[in-house]
Amino acid sequence: MLKFDVRKEVFDAQIMHFLIGVRMGATASGRTHDMKALRHSHLMTRLPRQVRVWGDRGYTGIGKVYPEWETSVPAKRPKKGELSDEQRELNRLISKVRITAENTISRVKKFRACREFFRNKPSKHGVIWGCVAGLVNLRWRARQPTVL
Repeated sequence: MLKFDVRKEVFDAQIMHFLIGVRMGATASGRTHDMKALRHSHLMTRLPRQVRVWGDRGYTGIGKVYPEWETSVPAKRPKKGELSDEQRELNRLISKVRITAENTISRVKKFRACREFFRNKPSKHGVIWGCVAGLVNLRWRARQPTVL
């Protein structure tokens, strides 16, 4: 009987969606916390100061780590408590803005190499994700209306 040793590794990438397309930071192990991966990717230092950063709940505390940027993260429900109506409304507004980023992530994950376990060399993971981000950008730009 033949046995195949397939090394299954889970990786994650920091993806930022801009009006001009997708930017990707360094990849990290799938078990790495979002804030830790963001710090190691140095994506924030490449952003202009006037850009507002919208994150999900995994980026709680981003305003303390990067006080130079204006950040918006949904409020978490306190233990054994409830969110106020004002906090719920703010969370809804943040979600309405973040849906474009979530849709972009879904476009990236339509590619099988980004959706499933990565079975190649770990050093090639960032290259594969970079190629996929380029393809997503190319398709997005091709669908933009041309201005004459």
